Amino acid sequence: MLDKISIEGTDETDSSFLKKWLSDPEALLAFPSTCEKEVDAIVNTWMAYSKLGLGFTALLHGEPIAMMVLYLCPFETLKHQSEFSIIVNKSYRNNGVGSELIDFASCFAKEAAKVEWLYLSVYQGNPAINLYRRKGFEEFGRQKDWIKHDGITRDRILMQRKL
Repeated sequence: MLDKISIEGTDETDSSFLKKWLSDPEALLAFPSTCEKEVDAIVNTWMAYSKLGLGFTALLHGEPIAMMVLYLCPFETLKHQSEFSIIVNKSYRNNGVGSELIDFASCFAKEAAKVEWLYLSVYQGNPAINLYRRKGFEEFGRQKDWIKHDGITRDRILMQRKL
């Protein structure tokens, strides 16, 4: 575990860190972006939800090291559930940062947003799937050959956790 991290609401200044992390070729294990235009689309969507108070940034010594966003739906019939995305700067992976950020956001989702179920999708081969399982997420579906890059396909694994 790292020194004490703080978790704050994501703001516009965090977007440059998000873009840098998503632009790393290793990010293709978790996000489907292969060019700057696609990375920008993810960043713009992430920041739009963050402006609604649904994005969180983990900071170490004041510098962003991870982010998470809840995609809370505005429809009353769907507000009890939310999908989310998370990204951890590769220099800080496997140090408990993702786990702490998921715990924080789960508590926020349950208490402040009254979310009952959290969902995520993870691509086959993404090492973060082990983190999600440890945090109580269970696979409930799989889409074969969901993503295709350089002729290689990977499944999309759908996971859920009751809060």
